[in-house]
Amino acid sequence: MADGRAGMRLHHLEITAFGPFADTVEIDFDELGADGLFLLHGQTGAGKTSILDAVAFALYGTVPGARSEGRRLLSDHARVGAVPTVRLEATIAGRRLAIERSPEFERPKKRGTGTIKQQAKANLTWLDGSGENLSRAQEIGDVVKSLLGMSAEQFFQVVLLPQGDFARFLRANSEERGRLLERLFDTTRFGDVEQWFRDRRGAGTKLLAEQQKKVEVLAAKVAASAGIEAGADADPVEWAGRLLAEAAESRDDAAAALARVRAVDEVNRRRLDETVALADRLRRRRDALNILAELEQTQTQRVAVTAERDAAHRAVSVAVVDREAARLAREADAAVARAETAAAPLRNDDEGRELLQAVGPMSSAADRDIIRPRCEEWSSEAARLDVLLDRRRRLTELENEREKFAGRRRALTDERRQVIDERAALPERSTAAADAVAEAERAAAMLLGLSTARDRAADALDAATELASRRNELERLEARVLQLHSEYNHARDAHLDVRQRRIDGMAAELAARLTDGEPCMVCGSTEHPEPARPAPDTATKADEERAHAAEQRAATALSEAREAVTELSGIVAVLRQRCGDAELAELTTAHAEAVRAHNEAATVAGRLDHLLAT
Repeated sequence: MADGRAGMRLHHLEITAFGPFADTVEIDFDELGADGLFLLHGQTGAGKTSILDAVAFALYGTVPGARSEGRRLLSDHARVGAVPTVRLEATIAGRRLAIERSPEFERPKKRGTGTIKQQAKANLTWLDGSGENLSRAQEIGDVVKSLLGMSAEQFFQVVLLPQGDFARFLRANSEERGRLLERLFDTTRFGDVEQWFRDRRGAGTKLLAEQQKKVEVLAAKVAASAGIEAGADADPVEWAGRLLAEAAESRDDAAAALARVRAVDEVNRRRLDETVALADRLRRRRDALNILAELEQTQTQRVAVTAERDAAHRAVSVAVVDREAARLAREADAAVARAETAAAPLRNDDEGRELLQAVGPMSSAADRDIIRPRCEEWSSEAARLDVLLDRRRRLTELENEREKFAGRRRALTDERRQVIDERAALPERSTAAADAVAEAERAAAMLLGLSTARDRAADALDAATELASRRNELERLEARVLQLHSEYNHARDAHLDVRQRRIDGMAAELAARLTDGEPCMVCGSTEHPEPARPAPDTATKADEERAHAAEQRAATALSEAREAVTELSGIVAVLRQRCGDAELAELTTAHAEAVRAHNEAATVAGRLDHLLAT
């Protein structure tokens, strides 16, 4: 079995206490379908339809057609206490899975007499090893619908059509059948192809219009350049061809004329070069003649300049001696200034003044013998003072280093004291860190369970919240069923009353059809002396038909209301199972506690990496 998007292959079916099967029956579809096809056949009542019902029930938790209204799937032939179960292994959309379902049924109480209702159960196991196994009927139904691409109703209409619902498919309107067939056979790809062609056509039309516009603009530019209008009805291509031919002819004529002009230009250029060369030679001759005339006119001046140059050459030696004398005078003045500058500090010292008096104001050869011993003595004294200054600087440096080492010693003493304190506290800190790591590891180990508990508490809280509204809706529907049942009883009583009044007045109705001379259809007599007269409350056939239609409408409304109550009762039972039939306040508190415990564990577990790193 397959639809347009997803295929389904049945592998194995196991039926226990289901329908007509009292014991466990197993069907290996892989063995049956080894040749590609297999056929279900048998006598009426042998269980062919029940096998298909079992497949449908395993997939969707219900069976097709009117058989689902009875909601009794437990075999009447099964032993007491047997649990109706269907287990199906199949591959759907490439996923291998196993679904096991047990319907809602009545079982005898273990203590006392009477029966107790056993809620429906379902489990889905992924046999391909990927995915989370499911145990909620709604989630399993959603997964099957997603994989097959069909709801239960669509599956029953398409896959199980031979089981009595073919007419229902035929009565569906064209829109409903179209949507169903599109979903089954994936005709959306053809719609995508059509849309692709429409997009391509639109894009081609737009491109053609753009290119046509470009051709028109280009033709207008050509016409403006050529100065020739194409005309409103002219073909742009043909007109452009004519312009191209005319332009080519004009180009050839222009090329021939250009060749002729270039030949003439070459001759003229050679003549021009010869003329320019001749003009240059004439200009240089004219310049030379002008210079010769100027030299002849300045002959006297040139003789005087030559005599002046010779006199200047003779005066060069005298100028050199004069410049040397001026230089020596400047050096003497500089030496006197330097001596004055050197003597100025000596005037502030007794030994210096004594030396100045010994030397005298005028320099002589004996001054060197007087000054040299004093200079040597002063140099020795300066050297001794430089040594003392170096020692003073070294002493200052040593004192600074001593202060620095003293500060370093104090810092090391403080650091040693801190290390001793930390070493003393190390065992306690190590124990605290180990306790923190152990606590974080315990929290990390508990986190998955707490997360599951939180999710279950949230699911139970959601179920309890929905259960409150569903219970109100169920009570309203049950009240509606009681009202419709009362209306149905009234309609039925009215129908029976109308029928009885018509029966009572049937003689009058037959008498109304009598014709003189014609035999009576009851007694056959042609004489009708005293025909029956209709009573005032006699009912007609039309009255009976209207009463019957009213009864049918009431019955239909009652049946639909009962179906809604049955469906909603199943939903309420599932919600009660999910929330454990606990109070909403209790579940709210439990959910808040689960969230708090999960968040605290997550916070503690989040510190594990940091604790291990440190």
